[in-house]
Amino acid sequence: MGVTVYRRMLAYVRPYRLRLLLAMLFMIVVSSFRGAIAFLVKPALDDIFINKDTTRLAIIPALVLGVYLIKGVCEFAQSYLMKGVGQRVIRDIRDHLYRHMQSLSLSFYMRHPTGVLMSRVTNDVGLMQGAVTEAVTGLIKDVFTALFLVGVIFYRDWRLALIALVAFPLAIWPIARFGQKLRRTSIRTQEVTGGLTSHLQETISGAKLVKSFGAEEYEVDRFATRNAKLFRLSMKV
Repeated sequence: MGVTVYRRMLAYVRPYRLRLLLAMLFMIVVSSFRGAIAFLVKPALDDIFINKDTTRLAIIPALVLGVYLIKGVCEFAQSYLMKGVGQRVIRDIRDHLYRHMQSLSLSFYMRHPTGVLMSRVTNDVGLMQGAVTEAVTGLIKDVFTALFLVGVIFYRDWRLALIALVAFPLAIWPIARFGQKLRRTSIRTQEVTGGLTSHLQETISGAKLVKSFGAEEYEVDRFATRNAKLFRLSMKV
C-alpha cells in the first residue's frame, strides 16, 4: 500500500495509540536484546572456548539464557498488543465500509457483482491487517535492530562497520524494485479473489438455474480456471 493509504489508516489507528506506543516500546526492547546477543558472541567464544575461563563458563551462558528469556517475553507482549490493535482497526474499517455501502445507490449494486463487494469487506479489509501489524512491527523492529547491530559492529571493529555501511545502500535499489512488483501482484491477487468470490456467490445462489441447464461441468471448469490463476498469483506474493 502507498503512503496515502497509510495516512488514511492513521485515523483508525489513533484511538489505539497508547497500545501502539506500548507495543513499540516492547519492539525496541526486543531489538536491543538482539544487539546484546550479538555482543555476547565474542566473549562467549573467546573466554569460554579459547581461553578456557571456567568462571565465565557459569556467567555468560546464564546471561545468554536471561537475554533470550526477556526477549521472548517482550516479543510475546508486542505481538499480543499489535494483534489487538490490528484487529480493532480492521473491525472499525469493516463497520465504516459497510455503513458507507448501505448509503450507496441501487445503481452502484447493479454495476458491481455481489461477490466482488463481499470480497472487499472480507478479504481486502483482512489483508490490511498485515499492513497494520506485520508491516509496522517488522519495520520498527528491523530499523532498531539494525541500529543496535551497527553499534555493536562499530564497537568491535569500526573499519568493518564503515565497509558495511558503504555496501548497504547498493542493496536498496533491487529491494525497492522487488517491492513495486510485489505490490502490483498483490493488487492483482485481490482482484482475482474478488472474481472467485463473485463466481461462488452466483453459482451457489443460482444453483437451481445451473442444474436446470445441466451446466455443472461448465461452472466447475470456470471455477478451476479462476482458482488456478489465483494459485499462480499467490505463489508470486
